[in-house]
Amino acid sequence: MRDESEIKYAITQLTLDYKDLQDAIGGEPIEVAIANPETERKIKHEVLDIFYDADLLRQRSRRFLGRACWLLSHGRSFVSLAPVDAIEADARSHQEWIDRSKPLLAQTKSGNGDCFKLLRYGPAS
Repeated sequence: MRDESEIKYAITQLTLDYKDLQDAIGGEPIEVAIANPETERKIKHEVLDIFYDADLLRQRSRRFLGRACWLLSHGRSFVSLAPVDAIEADARSHQEWIDRSKPLLAQTKSGNGDCFKLLRYGPAS
């Protein structure tokens, strides 16, 4: 439930973040707005908030999708499944979650492919 709650939180926050960014810009052309150091600082702060909440949404959505794919791979018996630590246990980082869940999700098939490929995860560049 925590991931689902954080998805809802991130979506709500992104809406507010974009409004805050527009307020920080103040209706000026962006070139004019960033020429003022105080306004530029506010804009940078709001952009960082957008990146934070977008990243939270991406991470939690990926976890939610991985969990859903794993559940659906079991057909009707999914209702009797117990949680699996590889996808449910808290991780210190999203990368740790990816590393821990990959073996399970890569061998789990749903539809035409494995559940890990469904996440469209690539190594950090």
